Amino acid sequence: HGALPLHWALRKHAPEGVTLGILNAHLEACAVSIKNEEGVEMLPLQLALDKGADLRVAIRILEAPGAGRSLTELKCGGKVVGDGNAQALCASLAKHTACLTALDLSRNRLTAVPPPVCEIATLQTVIIANNAIKELPLELLRLTKQNCSASHGMWCL
Repeated sequence: HGALPLHWALRKHAPEGVTLGILNAHLEACAVSIKNEEGVEMLPLQLALDKGADLRVAIRILEAPGAGRSLTELKCGGKVVGDGNAQALCASLAKHTACLTALDLSRNRLTAVPPPVCEIATLQTVIIANNAIKELPLELLRLTKQNCSASHGMWCL
């Protein structure tokens, strides 16, 4: 079963090459929920972000068949630092998730909302607090027919 080697590599901060090798050999493990050290169930993508895995590892997990199928919430606060990294992750989320409703991009030193965020059709909540974002793209308003309002950097779409 490929889930155990993948979970081990993510928990133990295995080198990127080792983790990617395990990922490529056991792609089915990317869609299997696991328990973290506190006993909380999570998908390998969230564990990878929580453990500070390289963004290439996180995106490779997301690209695996079925990995993003049940992902409804992703907490990236302070974990995907910078506009380029956030844009790459959000582009992959837009392409590989079917039911993502909440995305936390707070504390990532962003200067703009990553354009691919507007392509995540199921998104309802985007948390962008504690960034350097000066304005919101109008495309955010097209994601849903609900009103958009701000409260401490959280935009409920």
